[in-house]
Amino acid sequence: MAKYAPLIDLLQNTANERLTLSFRRIEEVIGDRLPESARSYAAWWANSSPNDSHSWSHAWQAAGWKATVKIANGTVEFNRFDVSPPSLVESLRPTSKRNVMDLVRAAGIDVRAWGYVDDRPYPVPQSNPNFCYDWSFGSPQEGYVLCVWHQDLAERKGRVVYDCDVGSHTRKLRQELGRTSLTDAQRGRLLKQVKRSEAFEAAVANSYYASRPLRLILNLGDMRSEDELADTSSTVSERGLDVEPWYVYTLFDGDALIVRSEPAAVVDPIAPPNDLPPESPGEDDKWRQGQIRVRQGQAEFRAKLLEAYERRCAVTGTRLEPLLEAAHIVPHSMGTDYRISNGLLLRADIHNLYDLHHLSIDERGAIHVSRTAMQTEYSRFHEKRMRFPAASLQPSPSSLASRHQRFIERERERL
Repeated sequence: MAKYAPLIDLLQNTANERLTLSFRRIEEVIGDRLPESARSYAAWWANSSPNDSHSWSHAWQAAGWKATVKIANGTVEFNRFDVSPPSLVESLRPTSKRNVMDLVRAAGIDVRAWGYVDDRPYPVPQSNPNFCYDWSFGSPQEGYVLCVWHQDLAERKGRVVYDCDVGSHTRKLRQELGRTSLTDAQRGRLLKQVKRSEAFEAAVANSYYASRPLRLILNLGDMRSEDELADTSSTVSERGLDVEPWYVYTLFDGDALIVRSEPAAVVDPIAPPNDLPPESPGEDDKWRQGQIRVRQGQAEFRAKLLEAYERRCAVTGTRLEPLLEAAHIVPHSMGTDYRISNGLLLRADIHNLYDLHHLSIDERGAIHVSRTAMQTEYSRFHEKRMRFPAASLQPSPSSLASRHQRFIERERERL
């Protein structure tokens, strides 16, 4: 690209292996201002594929250099290509673009639902908007596959790792939803992003607590920053499924460390909390280890909910802490998920009603009481609203909606 030829000349004529230049210095070299996108988005400086339109990055790569930008500092570090064999991370770089549905199927996930929209056949399943833009796929029974950016992978001590900050990302998106200046279109886009981020977070959590491996779909392209997600979408230029399994090593507030190929120390699935010990003596230790992990997760879950809900029941406002329990919105039997967004802090009797589907809370926070419970003192809670915690700690609207639908179904069954 002619505009950046002076910069390429500077790189080719330097004797150093590394050269750090400020945005201002680069503008002096090229004799022109950088575009605003170069000052705002790391993707502009990506060492991208020759198949895309980033001709400026192809020029410095052709000259034997790669760029790393620090937007906050206004600097770009250029490094000469390492002539040694490609790194482990670089060897995982996808080289073609396959459609998501084919990759999800290849990961062992059932994709038959992609062929329908509103129970009607959909002519092009791989383009089904109910699935093809999601970030995660699967279930606790099948396992999960995640869509991630190749550029987020790193190599540490001979292992490829993915620092997954989806919990922080979900909280950031929820905060964005609180902006009063959002247009209807921006709010609609952000709601979809929140739903996808919550589903991704649940997939990671379920995989961690069940000690099950994940599969990763790796993407290359133009990744948008969090601040842009209300207005525009990221674009993918290459996409592929990694052949190796990945394992969730650590999980805290939704953020996780996911490691390629190497199982975490504990690999035995957690037994459901009400399971009896196995009869086989050889399996007893594994069962007890799983029970300990469940109890530890539940204790941490309750502690987080106590803090989030300021030690008050979300329905009754009760402050007597010994009576307050951590309730799962998505039941434990459907997948172990100890995220705050999957929890409600409820008084013990309200928790029982919730588990028995005699009380429900919809995605708006409205409380619903069954016809049977309406004949009791619990009728006073009907059509009231739950007490929500801070925006970043609120329960998942999609999970509340799904649980409330089950309440409606049970009410029909009780007729």
